[in-house]
Amino acid sequence: MPYGNIISGMGKFNYDVFINLICLAVFILSIFIFIAPLMLNLGAVGLAANQLVMNFTKNGLYLHFAKKLGQVHIKSNNNIRHIIIIAWTILAYFISIYLKKFIPLWWLLMIPIYFITLYLILNLTGFMKKEHWKLLLDTLNFKKTLKYAYNEIKG
Repeated sequence: MPYGNIISGMGKFNYDVFINLICLAVFILSIFIFIAPLMLNLGAVGLAANQLVMNFTKNGLYLHFAKKLGQVHIKSNNNIRHIIIIAWTILAYFISIYLKKFIPLWWLLMIPIYFITLYLILNLTGFMKKEHWKLLLDTLNFKKTLKYAYNEIKG
């Protein structure tokens, strides 16, 4: 995350150590909550949830301290876009749990519906601009993506 580079570049390594110690404590706590048989007992899903909690914690702390120390300005449009994506992803998760009961190959149905509706929501709210569509279509163009990867490896 580039915010960590801002903190390290200013020589504030004590903040980096502090962030990592907090993340260690959150990791230990969330492992017990998500995986322990007496708590949520989620198994592999608990590990994924733990990783999500860790990423949010670390990124949030880096962002907080980078804003505090280095005059970092955040575009609020990006935050709103991320909130929309997170909210739709959580809703889609619960929809997929419901679909799983009735449709055997539910993921074949859910994956395209998820992406189509997500981009439709972003487009209707104005968060999907022309340059975003161009980037998405370039990414989905397999030939262009392979050419880009080959040029990156080649140097």
